[in-house]
Amino acid sequence: MERLYGVPLTDLDSIRSLVTSPETTLITALNVWFGSLLACETFHADVHAGNLWVLRDGRIGFLDF
Repeated sequence: MERLYGVPLTDLDSIRSLVTSPETTLITALNVWFGSLLACETFHADVHAGNLWVLRDGRIGFLDF
């Protein structure tokens, strides 16, 4: 477990301060999640905007995994 610093996908104004294209960031996050459904034995079963964060460096963090 590690501590993540970022903002939830529900906070669009804060996301815009971290990334240039919030739409692209969201699409990337969902593609990663859908890919995990197909390729991995374990996956995040409680995906919603509060459990997906945009981290300070622009990466996506999956919470409550």
